[in-house]
Amino acid sequence: MRSLNFIIGKKSLRAEIVRIQGGKCVRCGGPFYMAKVRKNKYHPDSPTVDHCIATANGGADEIGNYTGLHRKCNTAKGDEPPTGCELIWAAAIGAQLHGWVGKRDKYRSGDKIF
Repeated sequence: MRSLNFIIGKKSLRAEIVRIQGGKCVRCGGPFYMAKVRKNKYHPDSPTVDHCIATANGGADEIGNYTGLHRKCNTAKGDEPPTGCELIWAAAIGAQLHGWVGKRDKYRSGDKIF
């Protein structure tokens, strides 16, 4: 199975997760800093796509395991196990993304997405 990031692009995925989450970090609840300039994309409050269950701990690189965290929150989390709130958000985001991916036309027909 191919990574969702490979199929639709990480930038699009990140933007859609930010939209679903209402522009707030799942871990701390603070608003994301949305950089207009490329040099600001490493701002501590910029959004990152986090694997709810870290790939180092056997988590999959697929829908249902993604949440949006601040860069600083993602770094602090490392490969810690997810909180209950993070798991609920990952399930909600996964449900929303399933419909969104179906509308995308950037993947080849026949590629497995789910």
